[in-house]
Amino acid sequence: MKKHSLFVQSKSFPFALSALTLLIATASTQSLANGTSPTIEIEKISFGGEYVGGISADGRYIVSKAYNDNGKGRFTLWHGENWQTKTDLGTFRSDNLGWSDANNINADGRYIVGWAENDNGRRRAIVWHGENWQTKTDLGTLASDNSGDSGAGDINADGRYIVGSAYNDNRKTRATLWHGENWQTKTELGTLRSDNLGWSDAISINADGRYIVGRADNDNGEERATLWHGENWQTKTDLGTLKSDNSGNSWATNINADGRYIVGGAENDNGEYRATLWLGENWQTKTDLGTLKSDNSGESRAGAINADGRYIVGGAENDNGEYRATLWLGENWQTKTDLGTLKSDNSGESRAYRISDDGSVIGGWANSDDAEQVATLWKIRNLDVVKENVEPTPNSDTVTENVTPTPNLDVVKENVEPTPNSDTVTENVTPTPNLDVVKENVEPTPNSDTVTENVTPTPNLDVVKVNVEHTRQLLSEMGVSTLALTESQRLALQRLHYYCSPSVAGKFCYQLDAEWSQQGKVKDSATTLGVGYRFLPQLSMNLKFDRSFARHLPAHYRKQSSNHGIGIAFTAHLPTENGEWYLQPSFAWNSYDVQIVRPVLDHTEAGVGNSKMKGKSYRLTVGKTLNFAENKWVDAYVGVEHSQVKRSGYTEQNAEFPVTFAGLTDKNTALFAGIQTKLPITQRLAWLGGVEVARSLNSTPATYNATADYIGQFSYQEESRKNSLKFSTGLNYQITPAIAFSVQPYYNVTGKHHRGVSLGVKGEF
Repeated sequence: MKKHSLFVQSKSFPFALSALTLLIATASTQSLANGTSPTIEIEKISFGGEYVGGISADGRYIVSKAYNDNGKGRFTLWHGENWQTKTDLGTFRSDNLGWSDANNINADGRYIVGWAENDNGRRRAIVWHGENWQTKTDLGTLASDNSGDSGAGDINADGRYIVGSAYNDNRKTRATLWHGENWQTKTELGTLRSDNLGWSDAISINADGRYIVGRADNDNGEERATLWHGENWQTKTDLGTLKSDNSGNSWATNINADGRYIVGGAENDNGEYRATLWLGENWQTKTDLGTLKSDNSGESRAGAINADGRYIVGGAENDNGEYRATLWLGENWQTKTDLGTLKSDNSGESRAYRISDDGSVIGGWANSDDAEQVATLWKIRNLDVVKENVEPTPNSDTVTENVTPTPNLDVVKENVEPTPNSDTVTENVTPTPNLDVVKENVEPTPNSDTVTENVTPTPNLDVVKVNVEHTRQLLSEMGVSTLALTESQRLALQRLHYYCSPSVAGKFCYQLDAEWSQQGKVKDSATTLGVGYRFLPQLSMNLKFDRSFARHLPAHYRKQSSNHGIGIAFTAHLPTENGEWYLQPSFAWNSYDVQIVRPVLDHTEAGVGNSKMKGKSYRLTVGKTLNFAENKWVDAYVGVEHSQVKRSGYTEQNAEFPVTFAGLTDKNTALFAGIQTKLPITQRLAWLGGVEVARSLNSTPATYNATADYIGQFSYQEESRKNSLKFSTGLNYQITPAIAFSVQPYYNVTGKHHRGVSLGVKGEF
């Protein structure tokens, strides 16, 4: 018989994928009201990686297969910044080499299950958990000496029960449940044979751990879809096949949350393997889900079912003989939707074998133009609109009461749940319930013959493709440019700390500058106006105003309003015979409103959001000015500065997968020292020069964080600054005693290269 292992993953919504494709369906409420077919827009997003074994519910943790330098397939946990923190889950070998495979991750990402190679070259069922998932628990086998192979395939929602298969003393692979303290209680689930010998495999477990499904041998040597339930899960129900005499092969791959619906595949009278749903009393109502062929012939498989049983996914043949990812929904689940592929002409093959609890997200793989098999995630929006009209759930009023007995878990070893590594598990976990109490609510299973009528016509699916790998690339570019813009905002604050100084009491000074600067892709054209007044020989005050009239931002930033800055300083003067000492505290503040449009590559979205850049800085400067002659002086100074730049967070609009960008803050406290000079060349022309160095005392670099549902989290942190150096040189031309014109290029190294030129007019009166 044909065995399709791609459908033997669990259903806690990790996907055995190598990339993700998101499929969004947007149903028109008005079209439903008018009785027309709702148009659903399906958006597919591919996500890079070779083979993903699981993804946590919030998308923060992904387990995927990667090959190490020795060519061994190793399962790796990807998390952190842009999933670039890679945690090699390792193996049981003392040298941590060899092979490993992860099949599932529980709902909150704390437990990962699969198998890993040990020092004897055996494959052993494993749980990775604890700090950084580096605690490895060998689940063992059913053999009396605990030898042989085993593998874990699924874990229930809270991580208390794990199912899979393990060798017994006869070297037969047997369906196995691990539970109890550190999952060391092993329950052999057995087979359908009268002597309980043969082969079996547990593939899926429902949310609370009461029902386990998989496949097992029967007395005829057939492989049969099997349900284990009841006390100690020792009640075995043969789910049968689609053949009229109930012979042949079948297997169960998934069970819904409350255990009422089971899906998989079964042989029919034509020898075809067909996607099958088992439901009703003792799950003996069998529904052939059919194929995508116009005559409904061919083969299909059901891989998963959502929590309430409305939606089933898998694969089915179409008229071209291609095996395609398929969604079954609607009355008796007979509405079939071809989910398509990632190829530009939508040809090729695909599979769907995961679905979220609410049915909004479907996982599998698809052919693309660049790869034979690309893991794919489809997300369907506005299912609530479609549910009311398209997918009536079977009427449970006709359910037979008191069906299958439910396990009395009092016989299970006491005080064993909560499970392992209790330091990482929520304390005071509620004891496992005595399920006799809830028996009457366990399996009211619907009779599919009683489905509500008047179903809305099949939705028309319009496929739109969005490439997540491109999206991640763009988020990376946005991170780099955002931090460059943050640094540019900080440097703009420094403009507000350089002031003119009236030479004597009772005089005003003024300074008007036009400055052009560039740092990476950020270009700024700003105008500053400063005025000062010396009240006393010992005291003066300065104000400075700054506005960026033409800041050329990275491609995705758009200037809005409120682009201004203000500076204020008070200077205490201590005149000397050839100059003065001075002490100057100063404060600067600036703000910049921006609209941010996500840049676009092939198959990405141009989400839009509004944000504000704000900066403030404080400076205390002590200096000495030496006047050697008219138009000739040297100014030496030292000081301390604290600066802080913030960008407010925002969530994009106009996007099916809006990205939420967290607010970011850049802080820096530094010591600085500098020298400036003016040396005459002619009576009116003088050379200006300066150098300033700074050393960071305490720096908190900005961290860029972006998060999107089903795409994940991206982080990028600016490197910490230690030293900076600024050079300037230029010319000053004294037109009249009250007016001077200057031009002064500068170069600033702050970890990034910042250069510019300033044109100024200044004087005093």
